[in-house]
Amino acid sequence: NFWGDANQAEEQAHAVEEKKGGEEEEEERELSDIAKRMLGMLTKQCSFLVEERVRKTIETLETEEQLPRKIESILKSLSVESQADINKMIQFFTCTVETEDGEVETDLIDPQDAIVALRHFIDHQTKNATLQTSKKNQMLSMEERLKDRRRREEREFWRRMAHVIPEGNLRIWTALEKGLERYIVLLQDRSKLIDETDGIRHQNDELRALLNQYMGSRINEELFSP
Repeated sequence: NFWGDANQAEEQAHAVEEKKGGEEEEEERELSDIAKRMLGMLTKQCSFLVEERVRKTIETLETEEQLPRKIESILKSLSVESQADINKMIQFFTCTVETEDGEVETDLIDPQDAIVALRHFIDHQTKNATLQTSKKNQMLSMEERLKDRRRREEREFWRRMAHVIPEGNLRIWTALEKGLERYIVLLQDRSKLIDETDGIRHQNDELRALLNQYMGSRINEELFSP
């Protein structure tokens, strides 16, 4: 909004600390006298910019509330959203005049020229928007080129990494790997044989102990007695 009362003021929202629940406070800034006069001229000479539906709604308001709402509707239709946009518009609705004292002052153009000035302002805004869009597209195009370049560099990097080992070394390492695999199988077989040998040795020790026990038994002495 560009008014806080019937004299038109611009409201600018500022976010406050999140700890306070995201409450907002508004700061009003008075428009210059020439800006107010320009907006008043717009409501008279360019009232066709107010949509019919909005016009009917405004007509139901109090008299002192109608002017700010008309201005708001006109500025919205022109996509004027900031103080900077209003200052830019003033450049198209003002001219220099020479006073009786010979001094040069800035004043509004003749109301009859308002529509022409408005057309020039719209043309300027359209060209500026087109230029901004073109710059944005150029930036996007440059970003896409950079992304494509990075992708090519990544593909080249992994291609080189795939051939970082010489073919001769690769064959040697492959043969070494197969030889080590066979050696592991032999070691596993040998481990099994060792386990089996330890088991047989343990059984022999048990049999030897039982045989010694049997040979030392008293009943054997009686069997050998004449």
